[in-house]
Amino acid sequence: MKFLLSAMILLSCATAQVITEYPIPTRTIAGNVCASPDTPYVYFTANTTIGRVASDGSITEFNVPLGGPNEMKLVGCSFSPKGILYFGDQNNYVIYAFSPKTQVFVKFPLPAPNVGMAGVQFHSDWLLYIMVSGSNVIHRMQRDGTFLTPIQLAAGSYPHGPSSCGGNVWFAENTANRVAFVDTAGTVSEFAVPGSYTAPFSTVCAPDGGVYFTLNAANQIGRIDMATSQVTTWDIPTPNSMPKGISLSSTGVCFAESNVNKIGCMPLLGPQITETSIPLPGAAPNKLAYGPDGAVWFSEANMSYVARWR
Repeated sequence: MKFLLSAMILLSCATAQVITEYPIPTRTIAGNVCASPDTPYVYFTANTTIGRVASDGSITEFNVPLGGPNEMKLVGCSFSPKGILYFGDQNNYVIYAFSPKTQVFVKFPLPAPNVGMAGVQFHSDWLLYIMVSGSNVIHRMQRDGTFLTPIQLAAGSYPHGPSSCGGNVWFAENTANRVAFVDTAGTVSEFAVPGSYTAPFSTVCAPDGGVYFTLNAANQIGRIDMATSQVTTWDIPTPNSMPKGISLSSTGVCFAESNVNKIGCMPLLGPQITETSIPLPGAAPNKLAYGPDGAVWFSEANMSYVARWR
């Protein structure tokens, strides 16, 4: 079923930035967001459906088949170069592969340790990297559903928010105050973030040779240089913004200021951060994706909307 409903719009006169919010037909809550590599759509995972958003805001939802006896909780959103969408059901320990062309779902049981799946990333080695935060593990799955030996991280690492670039999968170690990458051989390299407790949350690879990330507890945006491993951080203007998801934009990076209902944006290498308020009060922006239309799309943790910033 396909809908195009009225949207709420905010225009920031100073920066000519517009946020448009589109209601999800089934009134579900969207989680992760990602762009398809070969279509003009952005996809999102929700409670029991995945959704497809066109550039005009029209939304089509697909019911996800049950993965087990527990209440479904979908996480992750990552496409392969072949256009297959991967995501998981955190509560039933299942990975899904969905073909937008055939609209067929394929399920793969996630082997133990499998508590607390938190994100997925399809990588250049044609493996799906699965962050299992609650078990401090990264699983790797081949396209036929075969799993390689799990990569065990130190206790308290909580891998989260992966991205892929430079031949590596980067991720945040949310409770260990580090960002890290795993190479195709399964070797993990970790880098400390300045500060005692910053809660790195999400990462995004940028064309300037850096990986940018949100620091949820420190109210900062960080960047690690992939060549030198130097870490730089920038303070977000609004205090206690609790940044979560981050994505590229047409001019740099944008991120969700979940606690203050804003989208923040910064050019590559900083330093100026601009912020745009979201029309719906208490929306709590969550995850972001850079869409094929040149806009930044994001989910809202407290509202049944997906939104576009441009």
